[in-house]
Amino acid sequence: MPAINWIWIWRPEFYSDGQGNESPFLTPASKGESIFGTCHPDTEPGQLVILYRTSPKKDVAYLLRTTSPALVNEDWRPDPGVKGNWTYMAEFEVVAKVEPTVKLSELRSCRDLEDFGALRRNMWGSFFKVEFRHSKAFWKLFSGRLPRGVKTSLRARKRTGGLPLESELESAMVDKLDAASKILGRDLRLWTAPDGTRGRQLPCSEVGGRLDLLCEDQKTGDLVLIELKVVKARVETFGQICSYIGWVKDNIADGRPVKGIVVADGKDAAFQGTLSAGLDIKYQAVRPIARKLGLID
Repeated sequence: MPAINWIWIWRPEFYSDGQGNESPFLTPASKGESIFGTCHPDTEPGQLVILYRTSPKKDVAYLLRTTSPALVNEDWRPDPGVKGNWTYMAEFEVVAKVEPTVKLSELRSCRDLEDFGALRRNMWGSFFKVEFRHSKAFWKLFSGRLPRGVKTSLRARKRTGGLPLESELESAMVDKLDAASKILGRDLRLWTAPDGTRGRQLPCSEVGGRLDLLCEDQKTGDLVLIELKVVKARVETFGQICSYIGWVKDNIADGRPVKGIVVADGKDAAFQGTLSAGLDIKYQAVRPIARKLGLID
């Protein structure tokens, strides 16, 4: 079975409609307005999430799948000069409802979940990473509780449009950077600090998050920051890469030019509008790169 990547923990105001009924947004395969959940900044599209409902329900009731990467929640940006406290959200779809639900007592009595972080914290938090061994335990608990065909469809599922997860694209970019560089019109190598720190998933503590790839152009000497998305670039993406560029200028560049490239599967009107601001940020469609790297046909 595919790995379950995260557990999200919701309070009643999020999983019910205010009248004690289940939220209509949690109807499997419902087509309505976009729905988002608070998530870890490493969240990627296509990951599986189990939803735990706090008191009075105290159960695992839904299997979800993310359809966007982690996006900065604009309502929870820190004040200028404040470090940390960033909140991220990811868009998701409901794959299935777990019936009967898995009660907290069942989770606690499962020996394979004895060291599960969420349980050790008494389900206190917003999200926790699910390790592979714990994912296997959850699948055992879900036996007979998911609609027929869910497991089969998850096993056989190919990603829409053939695009890989961002982590897979990132790994392929690092392994075959020469090939990707040709499409980007540069001669790139991965940036490496004197202490050996490499420019992949570099933490930007002052602004929050991690930049995907920091490279050097061997011809121009520019530092080139690459932000990878397998979904459409939005205005939040522009804000994200601007923050990272500022951080690189302050902490790494030492006066060298810093450029940005957003690699994404299309762009919305708001993002397109930001590109006309005259900043050193360009857009590159992800599919030609994924095809060049052998990730899609």
